Amino acid sequence: MRKCLMVPVFSIMAVTVVFGTAALAQAAPKSASSNSSSAVPVPRTAEGKPDLSGVWMAPVDPGEKASLPKWYKPAPRGNASPPWFLTPWAQAQYDYNWNPTPGTNAHSARLELNPRYSHCVPYNPAELVMGTRPFFPFEIIQLPKKIVLLYETDAMVRQVYMDGREHPKPLELTWEGNSIGHWEGDTLVIDTLGMRDENWLDDDGHVHSDQLHMVERIQRIDHDTLQTDLTLEDPKALKKPFTTTVFNKLRPNWDIREDIRCTENISKGIYGEIEQ
Repeated sequence: MRKCLMVPVFSIMAVTVVFGTAALAQAAPKSASSNSSSAVPVPRTAEGKPDLSGVWMAPVDPGEKASLPKWYKPAPRGNASPPWFLTPWAQAQYDYNWNPTPGTNAHSARLELNPRYSHCVPYNPAELVMGTRPFFPFEIIQLPKKIVLLYETDAMVRQVYMDGREHPKPLELTWEGNSIGHWEGDTLVIDTLGMRDENWLDDDGHVHSDQLHMVERIQRIDHDTLQTDLTLEDPKALKKPFTTTVFNKLRPNWDIREDIRCTENISKGIYGEIEQ
């Protein structure tokens, strides 16, 4: 039976500092299969590929965290997070987003500028992957020609086309971009382009352009653990690629629930009055 995880939005932001540190860890992509202690084999599809289906969420309790690979070293978020190698264009916006203001708390950039909380702009897919909302699970529905990712966070949906197609030309800009995938051995590789630039990459105020290129390399390293090596490239915002590794744990018998938090005037009564 799934336990209730409903908490106020401002509490989620605070708890993120504790449980979301894994989201921005700088680690070179590597296989962690040798670290697995699980005796249960990874399930496979009829096509022989690892079956990634199920509901997953970031590790939250000490036992789950202790089961992660020994080489993995979580890093702090915010101004103390690993370097993003920002271009002058992106650095100037980041600095502006962090300017002291009554709408700033200790864990995120200026709330009145946050496209998510004050303007109800959809999350960038990189933010969903990096797990800045650790209490929100997501579900993978794996089909031979398509993989669908359902995020409990505001019912976000991503479709990954596995039928061998390329990104369309011209490429229409959308909130979640265009995602195509393929298998490299037992690793699912998802390539995403065409993301609109109005949102941030995280709550800390890191921006991106519409040239953002996101690559996810996903492995089910044991029955209960999903490892995602994420690479972000953006010639306008990043002087060199940003890489991080994210882990998620299987949540058997869970279902994705409706959780719509981006409603009109979401910030009022939560952060105080914020000018729109």
